[in-house]
Amino acid sequence: MVRALCEDALYASRHLRGAPGFTAVAIVTLALGIGATIAMFSLVDALLFRELPITDPQGLIGITGRGREGQLRLTPIPAIAELSRDDSPLQNLCAYNGGVVIAVKANGEPTQAVGALVSGRCFEAFGVAPIVGRVISDEDAPLMSAGNHVAVLSHRFWRRMFGEDASAVGKPIAVEGIALTIIGVLPAGFGGLQVDAGVDIFTPFDTVFPARTDRRPAAAQILGRLRPGISLDQAAARLSTMWPAVLQVAVPS
Repeated sequence: MVRALCEDALYASRHLRGAPGFTAVAIVTLALGIGATIAMFSLVDALLFRELPITDPQGLIGITGRGREGQLRLTPIPAIAELSRDDSPLQNLCAYNGGVVIAVKANGEPTQAVGALVSGRCFEAFGVAPIVGRVISDEDAPLMSAGNHVAVLSHRFWRRMFGEDASAVGKPIAVEGIALTIIGVLPAGFGGLQVDAGVDIFTPFDTVFPARTDRRPAAAQILGRLRPGISLDQAAARLSTMWPAVLQVAVPS
């Protein structure tokens, strides 16, 4: 087997020396293939192995609705009111939809960005504080009515469009043609829950994309933290008993 392998190697080397053009193409192809493999591993590493830059990422709990056949369902944000009762196993509950490409005009320049919709307390749940200004509050994002026309910027978007100028807070910005006011800037490295496509702009529900008058917006995820002394299994059992009442509040008949 070793002798056959050596003979094959010598045969290949003679042919490669006799065809320098083909040899160059083969080397470049191998280099590109190895480079692509490294790039792909780097992407997988970012998506699967790196934790989000938030306080205690393992302690962040996500609640998603599912249909009878197990398919994912959106959860209307009024469900947060029922899930936030005193006997709830979770705290700092909020609604989150992220990863939408949006048209933006910032500092007089049109651009594209990635947006996320949040209710109040999302940044408390993340454990992320602004470096300039403030974050979106319950008053900015009420559960039962339209939110304030405000926006919180990621650090990278602030740097790209405003050159890290602190006076950007208070300035107007247009998102999908809707006028908003910048109220805060987040620390470097934080871009929401999508590690593969970080969020640039956070806005309350029902501002950039107004909800129907007869129905409140729905969230892809309800996020929160376990109350002290509550295990994940205990929380799951308690939420199972609460869910029928949650549906009655969220989706009234």
